Amino acid sequence: MKGKKFLDFIFPNSPHRARVNVALLLGRVAFAVLMGYHGLVKMTTFSDLSNEFPNPFGLGSSLSLSLVIFAEAFCTLFVLFGFLTRLATMPIIFAMLVAYLFAHGGYVIDGGELPLLYAIIFILLCITGAGKYSIDHKIHKKLKHMA
Repeated sequence: MKGKKFLDFIFPNSPHRARVNVALLLGRVAFAVLMGYHGLVKMTTFSDLSNEFPNPFGLGSSLSLSLVIFAEAFCTLFVLFGFLTRLATMPIIFAMLVAYLFAHGGYVIDGGELPLLYAIIFILLCITGAGKYSIDHKIHKKLKHMA
């Protein structure tokens, strides 16, 4: 019996196992908090950053900074609680890919790895969804029972 538990641990056979959902919860919360911190820093230093913030699409530095703050500070709150997670990750992914490609020139060295890492993590969350321990799951259960 112990051998079976060990094999089940090493080779999980179901994506709906409790460990996967706990891992999604922990990852979602950890990365939302870390990303949210970056958004809060940008929000509190808005006046200092707004004139020099990268503007790759010609929207203006202030608007570009506002859009990044929306992604990093507000969309991460949705991810944190697992509410509309797949939709909330999309602006974050876009902002991180823009930061990686334009602000860091697509280089992994000298700071480019952080936005790339965030983009990958939030792409994974977009693919998997928030998991069982989320508002999304509660809404899905209610909608399923209504149908």
